[in-house]
Amino acid sequence: NRRQLVAQFWGEALLVAGVALVLGLGVCQVVLPEFNALFRSDIELNSPHLFLAAGFVVLAVGLLGGGYPALALSRFQAAAVLKGDTGVQRPGRLRNLLVLAQFAISVLLISCTIIIGQQLQYLRHKPLGFNKEEVVSIPLAQGLDAAQVLERLRNGLAGNPRVKSISVGYNNFGLGKDGSIYTSVISFTQEDREYYTHLQVADFGFTEALEIPLVEGRSFSREHPTDTARAILINEAFARQLGEGPHVGKVLQMDPPREVAGVMKDFHFQSLERPIEPLSVVLARPGGDFPMNYIFVRISPDEVPATMQAIEGTWKTIAPKTPFIASFLNENTNRLYRVEEVMGQLFMAAALLAILLSCMGLFGIAVLAIGQRTKEIGIRKVLGASVAAIVALLSRDFLRMVALAILVAAPLAWLAMRAWLKNYAYRIDIQWWVFLLAGALAVLIAFLTLSLQSVRAARGNPVEALRSE
Repeated sequence: NRRQLVAQFWGEALLVAGVALVLGLGVCQVVLPEFNALFRSDIELNSPHLFLAAGFVVLAVGLLGGGYPALALSRFQAAAVLKGDTGVQRPGRLRNLLVLAQFAISVLLISCTIIIGQQLQYLRHKPLGFNKEEVVSIPLAQGLDAAQVLERLRNGLAGNPRVKSISVGYNNFGLGKDGSIYTSVISFTQEDREYYTHLQVADFGFTEALEIPLVEGRSFSREHPTDTARAILINEAFARQLGEGPHVGKVLQMDPPREVAGVMKDFHFQSLERPIEPLSVVLARPGGDFPMNYIFVRISPDEVPATMQAIEGTWKTIAPKTPFIASFLNENTNRLYRVEEVMGQLFMAAALLAILLSCMGLFGIAVLAIGQRTKEIGIRKVLGASVAAIVALLSRDFLRMVALAILVAAPLAWLAMRAWLKNYAYRIDIQWWVFLLAGALAVLIAFLTLSLQSVRAARGNPVEALRSE
């Protein structure tokens, strides 16, 4: 009876969902360590909440997945079915809607993945205004005398021709291996106006170590004894706040007052999410308010491993109990965009999964649709239709749905990515070819999926096709 048919279909759907859950948990157990490493999480499969949620999903999928065919097939009249009238309508709005939704999601994710990848490449390769290559950043642990460590490190590496310059700083550039990052903003009032500036406390050789160009004046020099107490370097963003130049020699009413010795060309000392803001650099003073947190060593690009071993060996003689946690500035700046990197990988995985599910769904729907047109295919072959013509006929309606999915997904992807890119002061322009490429991939994948079944149907024996009807 009808109740038995409904129970049979629901039971089959729940059984399939249960088997899928077991297989899914097995795959999850294999990939979970990589997932935790990628997202820096500590998820375990033995959580009761996880099993409760999985059980709910199995129940929902089983009831929803088996409900429609169970109710539809239970309404068939036996006499009508034996006469060949199954009551199944074609082409079916639900079928077209499913194809549209699946491929719209796929195109959306493919487009977003491409744009995120482009922005990440832009962030990694945009010139920062200083030379971040071959600069080693070494964090200074608390309790170390920065001035003493710096002096001994300079003396220990003075005879190494591959070490070009050494300096220190309060703020790091990017995110080091130790995971720490410092920033400081100060304010002062001058001529009834309040000024804000980021502050970097450094040592002689700071601009030389990072190869920061000057557009006005000079850098710090030991030939000027008053530099430690009075000199200050500012960037162009700060100079614009002060008004028209010349800026060298201008006294800033800080505590204590500072005289501008030089103006640095603007460079990105923060993430590219933010515009270049005013920056000041002063020399460290013994007992000052800002400790030296990082040592910067510019090295030659030749024989980098040997140079790093020499630096580490000298470090261990200076601070044998302090770990040597060195990193390169180019690595540090790339770490600032770890979120974008993970986001790109996540979107890529989601896009691949969406494409796989879309292909599986499209293949299943194609099998059903082609099966309903067996007699039509046989008649067309008898009348002389070619395999290519039949394949085009069978694929046409589905490819129309894919094209409509592209038209739906492209504006959504553009709006979503435009909103996301607004988080960055420096960003790419969204190119039209991204959506063209995503759409072309979707059409190609859909056509290849349909061809597997449509070519087989087109090559079939028309006599067998007509006999089956």
